[in-house]
Amino acid sequence: MSTKVVDFADIISLTSATKWHFNSSGTLVASGANSPAIDHDPGASNAPQGMVIEEARTNLNIRSSEFANAAWYKNASAAITATTGTAPDGTASADTWNGSDYITNAAAMSVTAGSTYTASIFVKAGTATSISFSFQQLPTYSSAGNTTINPATGAITVHTGTGTVTDAGSGWYRYSVAGTIAALQTSARLVFTSSNGTALFWGAQFELGAFPTSYIPTTSSTVARAADVASISDMTWLNLDEGTFLFSGKTPLARIAGNDTIVDVTNPGDDNNRHYIYRQGSTDDIRYYEVSAGTSYANQGAVAVADNTSLKFAVAYKANDFATSLNGAAVVADTAGAVPTANTIMYIGHDRAGNNSWNGHIAQLKYYPRRLTNALLQEIST
Repeated sequence: MSTKVVDFADIISLTSATKWHFNSSGTLVASGANSPAIDHDPGASNAPQGMVIEEARTNLNIRSSEFANAAWYKNASAAITATTGTAPDGTASADTWNGSDYITNAAAMSVTAGSTYTASIFVKAGTATSISFSFQQLPTYSSAGNTTINPATGAITVHTGTGTVTDAGSGWYRYSVAGTIAALQTSARLVFTSSNGTALFWGAQFELGAFPTSYIPTTSSTVARAADVASISDMTWLNLDEGTFLFSGKTPLARIAGNDTIVDVTNPGDDNNRHYIYRQGSTDDIRYYEVSAGTSYANQGAVAVADNTSLKFAVAYKANDFATSLNGAAVVADTAGAVPTANTIMYIGHDRAGNNSWNGHIAQLKYYPRRLTNALLQEIST
């Protein structure tokens, strides 16, 4: 069996904004526009994670890394010393908080009641071991999301909403807290409270959505990042009669309301002939869905994969002979159904309409122009 290796741009069309990700040295860097952001894990010896594909987001928090600026209110004894430490991007742009009283946004950010928002920030311990990190909703000043973090250990305790923590390397952690805005609330602000020691701050973000996406720097105004759009339009490699797809990557940090799309092999005008590989939003199941001439046939997988978890998923198709294997597990088979009669485009990390983004990492996509045996499906997905 031969393997063809080509340059990314020779086969994949990518439209994306500048995206911040960790390079192979563990430094947070910005990719060029329309260039793949190949992310690494600084908390795991800078191991490669894959290409990041994300939905559109806006950082509503201005002066995201300028905590000494008047855009951040420092109450009473709270004080910020600017540019006193090396930030995750390798520059001397991290600010030190004296760990006294509280700091918050001088101007609250507009929000919509009933919607879920996520606040996030990079924190590195000085002498602090406990910081209250929350976002309040106004006018009641109640917490929509509330956590206690320990920047010395990376620990997080969630009191209200949901929270995550990611090791950003060199003693830095990125913390997040998500919560839903209550009725009649119209604005929100981030709040940091402590009385037990210093900490370095950098990269605050507040965005509409249930989980944090890659960092979006801001200065005097909010900044929007468009959704990533990736596709392959030269489909001469696709065998309509039979084939096998193999995906490896990592799930998003949190579930979305819709599906998390891995690949959508279809046609621009309709979904009457389709191979669709995705994580189901309501169950976290990794699934394969197939349509031929407008009739749905295979819809299989039904194995849940948790958030922020690595996986391998193999999908094989042939008339009356469909099969999937997740992480080398026993094959799930379907012996009834026709295959798609025409596929002219593959969308990567989102569906045909540009929605339901993967919001995670895509480490590898492989295609075999034949239906591999069940034993091989288990082997390649192990």
